[in-house]
Amino acid sequence: MKVSSFRTFDFEPQYRVAAWSGLIWSAIGRLDTRTEAAEGFDAQVQFGEVGGLQLCRAAIQTPHRVARTSQLIRHDDRGVLKVVFQLKGRALIEQCGRELALNPGEWSIYDASKPYVVVNPEAIEFLAMLVPRERLIRAHADVSRFTLFRSSATVGLGKLICTYVGVLLDEMSALDADSERQLVESALELVQLAVAERGRHARAPSADVISKERIKAYIQRNLRDPDFSIEMIAAVMHCSKRHLHKMFNDGDETISQFLWDTRLDRCRADLSNPELWGRSITEIAFSWGFNNAAHFSRCFKARFGVSPSECRISGGSRLTPASTSEPTLCA
Repeated sequence: MKVSSFRTFDFEPQYRVAAWSGLIWSAIGRLDTRTEAAEGFDAQVQFGEVGGLQLCRAAIQTPHRVARTSQLIRHDDRGVLKVVFQLKGRALIEQCGRELALNPGEWSIYDASKPYVVVNPEAIEFLAMLVPRERLIRAHADVSRFTLFRSSATVGLGKLICTYVGVLLDEMSALDADSERQLVESALELVQLAVAERGRHARAPSADVISKERIKAYIQRNLRDPDFSIEMIAAVMHCSKRHLHKMFNDGDETISQFLWDTRLDRCRADLSNPELWGRSITEIAFSWGFNNAAHFSRCFKARFGVSPSECRISGGSRLTPASTSEPTLCA
């Protein structure tokens, strides 16, 4: 992944806020940026994207306010959650009638698909990870249970994630494509663990819920294996296939559906990535565990409403994931 950087001082003073807004729009979504010191607006950002995830580090010396309005969301809704690690300065976040003061050494999540306002009354620095909502929180879950909470980024899992994401962004340009994707997936798994930990604090999960999360993590680590099967999962988890299916019966998807939908999500991310346009659609499909091109195309169109080639041409902008998938297509 190519890591890009940008600084407002490279522009004439009267154009700095506009230049910053344009870059942020293309990198992490449309925002309305306001500051009283427009001509002295001093900000810099480092960002990159891989596997459908975006990483960003920003340092802004000028006090300012950003807002994501309903109108901006209508024109640019990427369906992502923002995982933000506050490194310096204080951010005041307001969303859906809730407020949070995020201090240095803390992290939180907010929903980019809903209006919010962030006031930065002082110089700030933060790390951000933009994650497709469905890859962090299961479908139909109450997103508000996991957003605008305050957690420490100086101890435990929060510190590990913050350090990992920072080093990953710094070293990303020196990695090959396969290593990038695997390391970003590891970063996502760490955030998933933190979100699950947050859920456990709210309510202790059953043993089956914990096992289900372990199974999902195991599936995600083995997506590229074309011979990966439910039998293999059962053997590793020391349980029967019947018990595996039973654990997934309380949700909106079967274990087979989760496996194939996750593979399709990875294929979609690769097909939308300009850096991978040199790889054929079949090569990408086979790299994520499919072994039949026609079967892959049918599954892809059933899930996203467009063919793999249409997805590649549009850069993913025409995708309309179905609310539910048809598991028989990928049995």
